[in-house]
Amino acid sequence: MPGIGIRPGDTLSRARLAAAVATVAVAGLLSSCSASSSSGGCLEIRVAVTPELEPVVARQAAGFDRKVDGRCVSVRVRSLAPSHGAAVLTGQELDQDPSRPDAWVPDSSLWIPVARATTLGATNVAASGPSLASSPLVFALSAKVAAKMPADRPRPSWKELLVQKVGDEGGTAPSGKPAFELADPATTTAGLGTLLAMHRNAPHGASGLAPFAVSLYGFEFRTTPDVSTLVSHIADASKPVTGIVPEQAVWAQNSADPDAALVALPPAEGSIYLDYPYVTTTKDHQRADAVAAFGRTLRSPATRDAVDAAGFRAPDHEAGDGLWRAVPGGVEPDTLTPPSTAVTAQIRRMWSRIALGSQLLVLLDVSPSMGDSVPGTDLTRLGAITKVAAQGLRLFGPTTENGLWMFATKLDGDRDYKEAVPLARLDSTHDGKTQRERLEEAYAGAQPKPHTRTGLYDSILASYEYMQKKYAPNRNNLVVVFTDGKDHDPGAGISLDTLLDRIRQESDSMRPVAIIPIAFGKDIDPTALNKIADLTGSEAFVTLNPDQIQQVFLKMLIRLTCDPECPVP
Repeated sequence: MPGIGIRPGDTLSRARLAAAVATVAVAGLLSSCSASSSSGGCLEIRVAVTPELEPVVARQAAGFDRKVDGRCVSVRVRSLAPSHGAAVLTGQELDQDPSRPDAWVPDSSLWIPVARATTLGATNVAASGPSLASSPLVFALSAKVAAKMPADRPRPSWKELLVQKVGDEGGTAPSGKPAFELADPATTTAGLGTLLAMHRNAPHGASGLAPFAVSLYGFEFRTTPDVSTLVSHIADASKPVTGIVPEQAVWAQNSADPDAALVALPPAEGSIYLDYPYVTTTKDHQRADAVAAFGRTLRSPATRDAVDAAGFRAPDHEAGDGLWRAVPGGVEPDTLTPPSTAVTAQIRRMWSRIALGSQLLVLLDVSPSMGDSVPGTDLTRLGAITKVAAQGLRLFGPTTENGLWMFATKLDGDRDYKEAVPLARLDSTHDGKTQRERLEEAYAGAQPKPHTRTGLYDSILASYEYMQKKYAPNRNNLVVVFTDGKDHDPGAGISLDTLLDRIRQESDSMRPVAIIPIAFGKDIDPTALNKIADLTGSEAFVTLNPDQIQQVFLKMLIRLTCDPECPVP
């Protein structure tokens, strides 16, 4: 089911640059078994391997000497990023090598359900495979930065990555702490594993969903495209950065450049381990037998030694001398079991919708009642709303398009609404100010308009029609309505039935725009607001208490990220 305000069929388009230029590593094309000694000539099997393990598998392929049903078997090994490999196996992406692999070694079994998500994938890709190696996800830090920190510092925690409320997130680290960066969860297991571990350590139940969702919004500002880029950022001690990477990536960095070494810090609660499964991806019986024969070689003592020498752990998580020589002082983290396949898929979708970005128009009520005080605070209703809206701006990435209209009655001639800030990207500039700054100033300066009423329905219709004309493919297209009352424009405005009829007539399933009312106070009409929202595939968020507006706003954000179901921790 598509997200709110997303056209059916629209998907997040991601640049898989490493996958697009993946080189083909040819190994063992002619093993010591020659075609002349085989019945029917040699059988070549193709094995796609995650880049960091590819050299180990290629060396084993070069020495592979087996026959299957009397035929010599040769093995061609190539490097293939796990995310691209899963997409190729589903048939949803093309590959520069037209031959499909007979076996696949992603860095984690988390990619197997992704590869099996289509009929083609489910037919050819085995549901599991034996582990060839393992590597836990760890917090990584420059050794030079770590040397300046207290020796008795506690082990890092997944809970440190969870924020508690709107306003706590963002890209600036607290003073004295390295900034956190995240490898892209859409294309890397390090990034996805980080989200899964955070989810496992969030407060249980619905109360844990808000900090998890807000944290994901904050990560949008601090995402790197791949693990190698993240490692290079961490290794640059001039700008202290930390992030989650496989332990083997720390080994690789330290082996290649000891002067820019990293420290691996295992999470206190345990970690998700990459397990490097050897997965059969062919239904051809003879090829499957050849794949199984090569698999036995990959699980031999000689291969285990090669795995150890390349900085990996054994499948049972035991570490050898090869790892500790480059990653001294390490410990074996406890195993943190990932969430179920269904929950993992929901978390993937949450991230996808956040990364997809939004085009949203905020419709802000400035009728006189918005000047009423919020009990127990020094804020007016409008002040409470604009404070939360300004804080919410921090959650949206620079490519988000955001505009602001005010509404009451007759704010612009006979129109009940008036444009305060035109729709534009948050990182765009006008008169020396970014769009984000212009919106913050508009919220700070918003005042109730005396002697006006609430032209709610006319304003909703106008904003809906405007956003349909401005529709942006591959984005959430939204009208967010903040109000404290029901429509009240006697003799001048349209009725609820007229508004609903116009939306039905003008809606376009290929250009969907969602209307999301956020309303509070005793004067609201929840039934009317829910009818409007339901008609656009959305939901109204209402409360009688103005001091609950932040909680209502959080519910709206969560609804945007995990429609139709939320992965409750």
